[in-house]
Amino acid sequence: MSTTTLIPLAQADRPECGGKARGLARLIGAGLRVPAGFVIVDPSTDPGELSAAYAELGAGKVAVRSSALGEDGEQASFAGQYQTLLDVDNEQALGEAIERCFAATGGAGVRAYSQALADVDASSSMAVVVQRMVDARVAGVLFTCDPVTGADDRWIVEAVAGLGDALVSGRARPDRYRIDRREHGEIERELVGDAALLDDGLLAALLEQAERAVAALGGSLDLE
Repeated sequence: MSTTTLIPLAQADRPECGGKARGLARLIGAGLRVPAGFVIVDPSTDPGELSAAYAELGAGKVAVRSSALGEDGEQASFAGQYQTLLDVDNEQALGEAIERCFAATGGAGVRAYSQALADVDASSSMAVVVQRMVDARVAGVLFTCDPVTGADDRWIVEAVAGLGDALVSGRARPDRYRIDRREHGEIERELVGDAALLDDGLLAALLEQAERAVAALGGSLDLE
């Protein structure tokens, strides 16, 4: 069995680590807060090496996610086409989660998505990101370009209580905040409950971090 190269997430700004890992590495390089982790670039994982890397993260709950060549890139996101496994809490489960992520490369949805985008073949390369799990009170996505209108002067924040998979899967309707980027002034709130999940202080912090992310990565971003 060949030895897997496990790359610290902060050093994963390289093609073989895939789009998701490269984006995270660049955010780390810009000084943004990103949960600690590592990247597996070879499915033939050496158990001893993986065990040591998992122990270095604290051997607690982790998130295991695909990071394909064309994933989270400028041309395609492949959102929902690969595997994301949360609250993985032991070595056996970690190994199984990694196998599932690598196996997703050949899925029917991935093939169809790749065929629809002639210049993107995400199935040609796959890596897997393992990160320390965050027990989130609120999670969501910040769009630095309005996904409906395409306007980059209005940023959209969507937030749900708990983990973000409820938002991505459509199981939960989010609070939505439309922000004027030029003035950092809120222009509209759409709340699910009586109280906002994000107060003004949290919104201001998110916007400051997003500005730094745009400066580091450029373009239109979807930030978790």
